[in-house]
Amino acid sequence: MRFITVVKSYTILSIALFLKGNTCLYAQCKTQSYYNLNEALADVNCVKNFSYRYSGVESLSPKIGQLTYLEYLDVQKNHLKQLPSSLENLGNLKQLVLSDNDLSKIYIKIGNLKQLKTLQLDKNHLIELPSSIKELQNLNILDVSYNNFASFSENLCDLKKLSILESRNNSLLYLPENIGKLNNLQTLTLDNNRLTHLPKSFTSLKKLKQLDLSYNALQVLPNDLGKMKSLRVLSLSNNKLEELPASIGKLENLEMILLSNNAIQRLPSQIKNLPKLKTLVLMNNPISKEYLDELKSLLPNTTIVF
Repeated sequence: MRFITVVKSYTILSIALFLKGNTCLYAQCKTQSYYNLNEALADVNCVKNFSYRYSGVESLSPKIGQLTYLEYLDVQKNHLKQLPSSLENLGNLKQLVLSDNDLSKIYIKIGNLKQLKTLQLDKNHLIELPSSIKELQNLNILDVSYNNFASFSENLCDLKKLSILESRNNSLLYLPENIGKLNNLQTLTLDNNRLTHLPKSFTSLKKLKQLDLSYNALQVLPNDLGKMKSLRVLSLSNNKLEELPASIGKLENLEMILLSNNAIQRLPSQIKNLPKLKTLVLMNNPISKEYLDELKSLLPNTTIVF
């Protein structure tokens, strides 16, 4: 049984969609809609939303960089291999959706998009982020899931306003040593990677509420895990854990712990100190019936799934 603990809910500008089959091509102002780029370019001071999804194109026209008032750009589900450098001119852009393309590298200076709040790069072929990403100081949401990342550079940790980082289904072997600098991070999704350990600064993520580390190769957790007092959901299923640190008892806001498919025989006695714990999942661990009965007495208000 796989538990999904984080629901992706990105804020998208209120827009209308105009469809031709599966293709969505439109540009929109408050009072006018356009159905091709040339029409939109006739009113560059007005167009704020532009979508060119499901179109099967391999490149974007450089002319798109003339839409300098653009705030929302969606080109997902195409076959883009690179982006026109003119995108660097879109200084008012707040949301950029590049999901489900064929990008292997971002060559443009993405750091020029100073107003960007949401960047979706999931389902491409990326192995690294551009160094200029550190200049996106207004970025709140970054999704790089389903790519080929083995690691992230330290630059990622300069994104001071980042609150959601999604990197599921990559090949991450380790995290940046300075990841603790992301002190506004609230949701961190790292399932289906190859992580064997967490860096020392990890527990400095004190605003983190949802953490998904399932389907990795973790054998131990930081002893000071209890410093992450905002945690509500902790997903550790399908790792190689044999025990949890005693400090877990300090996670007073924790509501759900997912531990299925590990090698855990007992939990620290401090587990009883979690007043808000509603769900504890322990399926496929070598836990005896006697200990399970003991847990039920320690956690009378918690649903234990075994």
